[in-house]
Amino acid sequence: MTSRSVAVVVASLTMLVASSAFAQKLSIGPAPTQSNTQISAGIRYGSDNLGLGFGGRAGYTLPFGLYLGGVFDYFLGTHQSQSVPGGGVSVSADASMWDAGGEVGYDLGLLPVLVLRPYLGFGNAHASVSQCINAGQGANCTNQSADKAFIQFGGLLEYVAGGFFAGGDLRIMVVDDSAFILGGHAGLLF
Repeated sequence: MTSRSVAVVVASLTMLVASSAFAQKLSIGPAPTQSNTQISAGIRYGSDNLGLGFGGRAGYTLPFGLYLGGVFDYFLGTHQSQSVPGGGVSVSADASMWDAGGEVGYDLGLLPVLVLRPYLGFGNAHASVSQCINAGQGANCTNQSADKAFIQFGGLLEYVAGGFFAGGDLRIMVVDDSAFILGGHAGLLF
């Protein structure tokens, strides 16, 4: 683990502890998600060529506000193609990524129907790249993929109405580089 990754983990854990202390100091009420299971799905957009994506979360918030859950994302990535003028040669490349991991957060009840959750996540990111060169006699394609551990930290805001909730989140995912991910989601609370 690099020193940058250690710094992100320490900052994220500090944020979670501070959230709990902040909630107790300001007498923020219990989150409507406490003692409930949550399942959601939604769309995402990621920087650094991740592009449009979709995914889901599932987890449980303990009675004292600690959230334990998991996340899955799939990003469509990018497609690039180039043709050589007059040469009958074309090159195309596709890249995509999926990730799956765990999350730990703290649910703050800002209002009886509004939840703010700072969180820290960790898991595996899988990237795939396919490259094809077509020189008129059929395509010569290569495929490469790699799995790497990731850490992420961020926050989400949810509006809860009975057994339904909707909201958005912003997070930073660190693999080799950092990517910002913005998402919206809706789900069920039971």
